[in-house]
Amino acid sequence: PRYYTASDYEKALILYGEGQLTPAKEKLLNIKKDSRDYKVAQELLTKIERLSSILAERYNAIGEEYERANILDPAAKNYRIALQFDHSNQVIQKRLKTAEQQPALSEDIKPAKNKEAVKPEILAERHYNKGVALLEAKKYNMVAAQLFTFFHLIFFWKQPVNALKVILKICKNLLVINLEENV
Repeated sequence: PRYYTASDYEKALILYGEGQLTPAKEKLLNIKKDSRDYKVAQELLTKIERLSSILAERYNAIGEEYERANILDPAAKNYRIALQFDHSNQVIQKRLKTAEQQPALSEDIKPAKNKEAVKPEILAERHYNKGVALLEAKKYNMVAAQLFTFFHLIFFWKQPVNALKVILKICKNLLVINLEENV
């Protein structure tokens, strides 16, 4: 009810608070220069553009990881999400087009000459090891990104039940690392 009677700036704040960046941005762009909300609207618009850029980069990076592992459907999905945040990014548009047009490689098909295919389990292990190293270095803010990518890869590499077994094993290992460190 409050949304319908709110000004464009107030609507943008509500949308921003719900994580709906694109609709919030559209509302902010409707605010005229002579409006009393113009200055704060421009500040919020700057925050949204900065956040959109960061989110586009992160989804693009996840898409690239999937593409390197030749898991193309999730790669394309992440590229599409990245484009929602940065629709004019031509690099991401090109990657999306490539991911959508390439058939998934089977184990017996060799990758293109200048493109090295990485098995999902190797890529997942790489992210897991980076996450553990960052955890041991107490760089907790960076751990989440590595382990998030790792978990994504695990779910596409293994059946969900097997993936949960792997994840439980990893959680136990991380617990042991923390216990050993604190004893």
